[in-house]
Amino acid sequence: MKRYLLLISLLSMACFGQKPRPVSAKDSTQVREQVNQRVSTLGEALAKTNEWNEVSIAFQVDTSAIEQRLRLYLDIDYSTSGMIKYTLGAEEAYDQLLNKYYRLLLDKLNEEDQSTLIQAQNYWQLYRESERTLNRKLSNEDYSGGGSIQAVFTASRYLAITKARVLELYRYLLRFENVTD
Repeated sequence: MKRYLLLISLLSMACFGQKPRPVSAKDSTQVREQVNQRVSTLGEALAKTNEWNEVSIAFQVDTSAIEQRLRLYLDIDYSTSGMIKYTLGAEEAYDQLLNKYYRLLLDKLNEEDQSTLIQAQNYWQLYRESERTLNRKLSNEDYSGGGSIQAVFTASRYLAITKARVLELYRYLLRFENVTD
């Protein structure tokens, strides 16, 4: 029994011995270099297969960079504030991708259909803002019991909404895969 208690104690110390720490400038440089190297390798590997079109390769590289950056930053700073900061950073990065893939799709459409996409995007932006407002309200102590974890849930939901729209725009672009310009 003493051995089991000792083993459990040692495992607990080993698991909890690492503390989250703020991300330093050196850490950021290392993360950036690691991500750049990994996505470069990914892009080259996908291009060599000749099974991926240019948009698909770009999408895989773009999204992989965001996901890897988020994971690497959270490996360093997994505190509540770190989770919020880096999740919101990932959401901002996906928002930039949203604009990129929106413009790519817009450029493929004729003038009449462009207005339909513009209208759909405007409605989606209203939806996103409404969801954010609802999400913040549901995080209030009256509904959720409060606590700092609610901010993590809110940030995660922001990320999920934007990420889903980027994926949706990308899937629309895939419909053009067999159509030549």
